[in-house]
Amino acid sequence: MSATVTAFGRITRSLLATILGWLAGLVYYLAITPLVSGFGRVTDLEAIAYWTAVFSGLAWLLLVLPLVLLMPASSRLFAPRRAWLVGAVGGLAAFLGLVGWWTGFWREPLYLGYALIVGSVTGMSYSLLRSAWTGPVR
Repeated sequence: MSATVTAFGRITRSLLATILGWLAGLVYYLAITPLVSGFGRVTDLEAIAYWTAVFSGLAWLLLVLPLVLLMPASSRLFAPRRAWLVGAVGGLAAFLGLVGWWTGFWREPLYLGYALIVGSVTGMSYSLLRSAWTGPVR
């Protein structure tokens, strides 16, 4: 029973961290779009919110979930000092693996920044949520 509860908690925390990363990506999009869109305002928010949610969900299912379930909870990858970097690398890898290979988005710094923001906030959020329940990992 304890292993099931622990696995459920890890799954729940990783999904919550992914949602927080997705929301941070939307904040990034809202902040940067008026500067680079040419229109001076936010455009295509609904499409960006929908498709980034779909691909964040896929990244969670294909990358985050297996990593969280296979790695021990005490892994140093989840320590706050490195979780943001591990998350950023994972976010970039997920973006390039899911989207970048079949679109030209990988050439746009706006979208690469988006993937880095989502990944780093997801990694750091998971680390902080994990630390809140199990204690800090150094």
